[in-house]
Amino acid sequence: MQTSVHRTQSRVDAVQRDFMTLKQLVVKTRPGISRLHVDVQQLENNIELITARWENLVIQVSDRYGCWPDGLELIPGFYLRFNEQHRLF
Repeated sequence: MQTSVHRTQSRVDAVQRDFMTLKQLVVKTRPGISRLHVDVQQLENNIELITARWENLVIQVSDRYGCWPDGLELIPGFYLRFNEQHRLF
């Protein structure tokens, strides 16, 4: 799971780097246009949205991954109590 997260993180980082390069190239190839480039601005908004979602996902995966040991410790006790209750019936 964490390997997949690291691989995807590198892809997200690459998209951000590529976008910065794109932004610089657009400025060079569209001389004389001082207004905002609507297409580039829309792409930037989309990348920011995806990046924010990705960062939230990484936090959630990290939190849930950290809870596994606690959950594994609880399973044997749950299993014993479950069997005890079912023996009574």
